[in-house]
Amino acid sequence: MHWAIDDVAVGFNAATNNCISHMVAFSQKENNSTQLFGNNSVGKWFAAGISGYLLTGTAVSLQQTPAKQLNFWTRGVEQKIPALQATRKISSETDCSNLNLRLYQYQNCPFCCKVRSYLDYYGYSYELVEVNPITRKEIKFSEYKKVPILVCGKDDPVQINDSSVIISFLQSYMLNPNADLHTILSAYPSSLIKGDDNKMQLVSPNKYFLMIPEKQQHVNEEILNEERKWRSWVDDCFVHVISPNIYRTMKESLKAFQWFSDVSDWRNTFHTWERLTAVYLGATVMFFVSKQLRKRHNLKSDVRESLYDCCNEWVKAVGPDRKFMGGDRPNLADLAMYGAIVSFEGCHAFAEMMENTKIKDWYYRLKSQVDNHAGSAELVNSFSKRNSNAK
Repeated sequence: MHWAIDDVAVGFNAATNNCISHMVAFSQKENNSTQLFGNNSVGKWFAAGISGYLLTGTAVSLQQTPAKQLNFWTRGVEQKIPALQATRKISSETDCSNLNLRLYQYQNCPFCCKVRSYLDYYGYSYELVEVNPITRKEIKFSEYKKVPILVCGKDDPVQINDSSVIISFLQSYMLNPNADLHTILSAYPSSLIKGDDNKMQLVSPNKYFLMIPEKQQHVNEEILNEERKWRSWVDDCFVHVISPNIYRTMKESLKAFQWFSDVSDWRNTFHTWERLTAVYLGATVMFFVSKQLRKRHNLKSDVRESLYDCCNEWVKAVGPDRKFMGGDRPNLADLAMYGAIVSFEGCHAFAEMMENTKIKDWYYRLKSQVDNHAGSAELVNSFSKRNSNAK
């Protein structure tokens, strides 16, 4: 199997070797949440109350992860996956992939929303498992303790971690009808490195790259560069303005968590005490955390202005002559941005954003594309070729 990693001059092996060369040993120190809240039971529950709410991926986690769990390639399932009942099943009449997709998620996490937006746009069928944000018992099978996690395949399933890796993996699998799941997944290694801030970071150097077959390497590299740039921008810039805005005041924070509870069906998914703890403790803690996030990400004192600036930057990049970043059809950057925004659609910040920026037209055009599975023909075409090749 021969690929071009988009238009990158250096091949997959070079990227992998570079990543591995930067791997470092993981320190066994207690993580920040343990140091902050201590080891008493009250402190643990206080931290647990916010550990799951990854509306920005900035939650505190109590669980200390050993070195061996972080120094890995995102290849295969680490332990036997339990036969949990799905929280919800999404069925599509056009899905012929037979991938048996199961997404472990938080309903309103922007990273999980990105993945669901991708799946819905292409018309995949999939199961959702809502992860308990306090106990996280649903993902105990996994050594990777963040969401989203996608498990796919029936007889020989694989586990894919990180929203951008998941999307690139699925897109590359669709582009390569002759490659199996494990072959595609081997192109997306992950390693633990020390970042500029001297903190340990789990990185996937290829996560914004697509594995394009040699016969399709005529794709315009400027288009691919732009798509990668804005996919990264969504993760590194736009996502960071969400929490400071939806938790801006205590009233907004509580309203946000009540909306999370409703749209995620926490009433029927979790015990009453778990739901109430999540709503009231989560809202209180995230109100204070949002103030620290504003400073950390150098947002304006009026965080709404930072939100509006990001939206207008996006609209300017799309330009007046294109419906989407991808032109007449959404590309992966469009779907990523849409997913991040839909994660707070029921919050006050969303309504004000629509009133005070120019993003509304783009957003509702894309919403129509996702709701109507506008990419389903591409999915059907790809898996028809795959099924034909298998005969």
